[in-house]
Amino acid sequence: SGKLNLEMGGPGFYLFNLEHTAHSPHYYYHKFDPEDEKSHRRSIYRFVVRSQPNPFMTTLDCADSSQ
Repeated sequence: SGKLNLEMGGPGFYLFNLEHTAHSPHYYYHKFDPEDEKSHRRSIYRFVVRSQPNPFMTTLDCADSSQ
C-alpha cells in the first residue's frame, strides 16, 4: 500500500487498545485502528504482551515471545 514507514529506530507502537483496571490491564486487539500512522512500521517495533499473543501475528506463524 506504500504506507510503511521505513525509518529505523524511534518509539514502538501498540497493536491494541489498552485499558487499565483496578487489578490488571486489558488488551483489546479488536479495537486497534490499522489506519493509525504510528502503526505503519515494521513489526520489530511493536509492543509485545507476552501473556496474550497477538491474533494477527499468530495467524502469520510468528515466533512465541513468551519463550
